[in-house]
Amino acid sequence: MKRAFIISFFLSCITLLAAGQETPLTTGWKAKKTSEVSLDGCQLTAEEPDLAGWMNAAVPGTVLTTLVNNGRAPDPWYGMNNEEIPDIWDAGRDYYTYWFFTRFSTGSVDSTRQVWLKFRGINYRAEIFLNGTRISDSINEGMFLRHKYNVTSLLNREGHNRLAVKVEPPLNPGNPNGGQGGDGTIGRDVTMQFTPGWDWIPPIRDRNTGIWGKVTIEVTGDIDIRNGFARTRVPGERLPEELQDPAFVTFSAELVNPTDKIVEGEIAVAYMGSTDKKKLKIPPTSTVTFTFREQKQTDPRIWWPNGMGQPSLYPAVITFHDKKGNTLDREDLMFGFRETGSYFDDSLGARVFTINGQKLFVRGANWIASDGMLRLSPERYEAEVRMHAEMNMNMIRVWGGSITERPEFYDACDRNGILVWQDLWITGDC
Repeated sequence: MKRAFIISFFLSCITLLAAGQETPLTTGWKAKKTSEVSLDGCQLTAEEPDLAGWMNAAVPGTVLTTLVNNGRAPDPWYGMNNEEIPDIWDAGRDYYTYWFFTRFSTGSVDSTRQVWLKFRGINYRAEIFLNGTRISDSINEGMFLRHKYNVTSLLNREGHNRLAVKVEPPLNPGNPNGGQGGDGTIGRDVTMQFTPGWDWIPPIRDRNTGIWGKVTIEVTGDIDIRNGFARTRVPGERLPEELQDPAFVTFSAELVNPTDKIVEGEIAVAYMGSTDKKKLKIPPTSTVTFTFREQKQTDPRIWWPNGMGQPSLYPAVITFHDKKGNTLDREDLMFGFRETGSYFDDSLGARVFTINGQKLFVRGANWIASDGMLRLSPERYEAEVRMHAEMNMNMIRVWGGSITERPEFYDACDRNGILVWQDLWITGDC
């Protein structure tokens, strides 16, 4: 018999008025095994389901975290408790397949607004339903794939919205028979590879199946700004405390028009007291990447790695306004003026790394996972990255056998002067 879980949270009322505002769905989740629920995704979200007997659940989180929090599985990090938890290799994938179910109200959202449902990370396969309708025709597969859906036409603006997500574990969870990544077969999937066990951690029994990233509701106008980016140039050889020669920054962003009409307006980027603008026409149902002209900044504060200077950062905001001046969307970002480089030195027989024209002596460590069940808050990221800086490190290598880290990790590195050497999942040894 198929065994799985359903996760739910009681109604969350969210008021979304301003374009670009995001509201996370993070509290009040409930969970129940699918074998005890006879409804499919459309049925779960068409009418109010019976929530009797459901347990509290951790979202973002995993099935195992939910079971531990409710006393239905022991703490795997205490004694030999991990041996008491069924492993997916023995129990089968269906044992850790489950549904997520939630209810939310969008409150007083203007009918002219676009409403988006965002998933920052699901491990591993997902089918998503809202108010009796399946959102995506295809099954979303891959732990590190971000999902963003326009759900404007599916919302019940006057009442409760019901959301269900069926999540399945990795297709190849692997045999935890020792070594690095168990038998190595988990490497066939785009997922974290240490969960069958490694030489530094026992197996994670559910392979961290679940909605492990944030779930948010975002409201925009007829333009959705995505992936705002700042690319900087710091030419020449710099010193931290000297008057700086000019540095340069180029901003870019993707502009998504989900409507069936041309959207005319103005994109703008504001930073350091300056604003650059450009009038644009975005075609219907299209995505346009716009790059601003390169801007010169006189005597900026330069971002330096830990031990070489201050990790100076600047805020910037990218906005899009319609012809009447209404804000359709905005995206905030932080950036630093910095330029990295490398070259091969024949006399040393080695590669030399530079930052802002200065040679860099790398002092770093390997970041694998400070919690095998991915229970890392923004505060924990900040504390643990700061600890690296306090140990006089200036670089962290993100190992490819774990996750492609959350934005909170990279933000903490920016603030603490830590460079990142980034592996990806295809380089994790399995």
